[in-house]
Amino acid sequence: MSVWDQGRQPSGFQPQETEFDKILRGHPDVKTRSTAEQVKADYEEALAANQAHLDGLENIKSLDAFAMGHKELCDTKANGELLLNQANTMFGKRAHTVEHFEAAYQYLRTETDFLKIDKTVEAAKQREAAKQHFEAETARTAERAFNPNVDYDSMPLEEIRQRAAETFQDEQATGNRGGYDIG
Repeated sequence: MSVWDQGRQPSGFQPQETEFDKILRGHPDVKTRSTAEQVKADYEEALAANQAHLDGLENIKSLDAFAMGHKELCDTKANGELLLNQANTMFGKRAHTVEHFEAAYQYLRTETDFLKIDKTVEAAKQREAAKQHFEAETARTAERAFNPNVDYDSMPLEEIRQRAAETFQDEQATGNRGGYDIG
C-alpha cells in the first residue's frame, strides 16, 4: 500500500492548493463567486457587447455598399462616423441597412453641410442628370407634338384633344400660329 492510499503525504510534499480550497478558506486573493443575478447580468452584458460588435461589422458592410452608389462622397472616417451617427439618430442604435444610410445621407446633404463631397464627381453627376432630363423632355415633346403620320383613328378622342391643346398652347407661347402672321 502506497503513502497515497494511507492518506498520508510523502515527506517534503506541498500539495497544490486549488481555487476551490482557497474559496473554502476565504483566501483574500480569491474573488467571491457571483450571485445568480450577477451571473445573469454579466451574461447579458457580454451578449449585448457581442451584438454591438456584430452590428458594427454589419454597418461596415452596409456603409461600403452604400458608398459604391455615391462616388461623390469622400471615403473618410469623419464621413462614415457622421453617417453612422445620423442613422443611429434616425433608426436607433443597431445594424443598419443601405436604405438607412441613404436616408441619413439625404438628411445630411439637405439639412447640413457636414459631409465632405468630391465636387468634381458631384458636378459630373449633375451634368449627367441634366442630360438625361433633357433627353427625356425632348422625347416627351416629340411624342406629344402633332405628327400627321400618326394613326389618329386608333387614338382615343380625349388624347387627341389633349395633344391639340398642348400644341396650341406651345404655339401661342412662341407667338406662332401655324405660320400665319396675325396682326
